[in-house]
Amino acid sequence: MRTVLTLLLAFSCALVCGACSGDDSLYSGSWVEPEAPLRLEPGKFSTVSLEVMNKGTATWTGEDVYVQAQEVPDAWIGGMLRLTRQTKPGEVGTFRGNLSPGDGVGLFEVRWEVLTRGAVFGEPLDTVVEVTCPDEVTCG
Repeated sequence: MRTVLTLLLAFSCALVCGACSGDDSLYSGSWVEPEAPLRLEPGKFSTVSLEVMNKGTATWTGEDVYVQAQEVPDAWIGGMLRLTRQTKPGEVGTFRGNLSPGDGVGLFEVRWEVLTRGAVFGEPLDTVVEVTCPDEVTCG
């Protein structure tokens, strides 16, 4: 009877959310450290791109897996990065989206998390984003 209940619980978790919170084998990943700091222009939307290695057993799709900026300054807009293509276990997935940092310039810390259907998996990535003007005419 216990085996039947365990199987039913596992099956219901797969149907409802794709994985139970304790099942790290389906959805698992590790960040590919960005080669250069993220740079944005103040007051403009810019494309942000981050990469994550799929270390789980599930194939990621754009409908199920995304990256979200979790800790950003109040004036910032956006921060959801969508998977650009289906990513099989062992492959690196690229996530892209638009982000506007508001009008301030400087260095800002941003925490990114990978989610599947609203549930975070893996460790967060803390980055420093540089908001700077390309020239004095643009920001002056």
